Amino acid sequence: MSVMDYPNMLHYIDMLLKYGSFTKAAKALFISQPHLTQVIKKTEQSLGVEIIDRHGASLQLTHAGKIYYNYLKSLEQGHEAFKSTLSEYGKPENEVIRIGVFPALGTYLLPLFLPAFANSYPTTKVMIEETWPAKNEQKLLDEKIDFFIGQNPETVTTNLAIYEAGKQNYYILIPNTSKLYCPDKHILKEGSIDIKEILKERLVLTTKGGAIRRHVDYLIRKYRINPKIAIETATIYTVIALAKNGAGVTIAPEPLLDLSEKGLYNLYPLPEELIYLSYFISHLPSRKLSDTEKQLIQHFLNALSFSCGSQEK
Repeated sequence: MSVMDYPNMLHYIDMLLKYGSFTKAAKALFISQPHLTQVIKKTEQSLGVEIIDRHGASLQLTHAGKIYYNYLKSLEQGHEAFKSTLSEYGKPENEVIRIGVFPALGTYLLPLFLPAFANSYPTTKVMIEETWPAKNEQKLLDEKIDFFIGQNPETVTTNLAIYEAGKQNYYILIPNTSKLYCPDKHILKEGSIDIKEILKERLVLTTKGGAIRRHVDYLIRKYRINPKIAIETATIYTVIALAKNGAGVTIAPEPLLDLSEKGLYNLYPLPEELIYLSYFISHLPSRKLSDTEKQLIQHFLNALSFSCGSQEK
């Protein structure tokens, strides 16, 4: 029996182990006992080892038999995985779109446009890869994903087709534990506090690797600050929550802050010419977009209510 016949071999072995004898197994398989015995013997001769222990009261696998059985199972599992993956591309109406995004960014952006897109294209499957921007960029170059969603196109290091979704401002969040906190105000007037002095405060920041942290690091370098970083974490929502509760000063984009919410903290607007945040969706320039993929991009741009523009970087 060849390797290609592994489903039958697996079934034969399963029946031998279940019934404990060649006679009973053959009967359950609706084949003759001599044929089943011959199949097992030929397999053992081909492998050069015994796979069935015939010495006990009931048939069992030898140690080599267990290795062989696990090998057959791996073939079965691999074949099923292959069929599942291939089936996703088998029919044009069952299109699969793979999107890479940083987890914290995906939490904010994806709900803005993906539900509407999914309702408009119910036969299209969307697969999300959530990891660091640099890894998503590499996955896009390796064609392991179809689209990469990120922040600020200037952070991209390779030539991609990029559709940018406008600009949004940053705010510094100053908790009441800071000496710069103003108890009688919520949103402070731009220019009312020295940014350099704010950056000297205890900081709560996202870990290195994301666009927000790169912007903060830019400010730290610009003002030549030796920062006092109290806490680092990967998720900007955690950073904001910690800062609001007094863990330290942080910097966050406007969309992630509720400007109408008042608490024991101030919000200080940073000028757009200093730093700003924008979002983009990108793909390889060589990629020929399907109509569905073009609509995905349009849903992304429309949901963020910014003008559509494509550029090569």
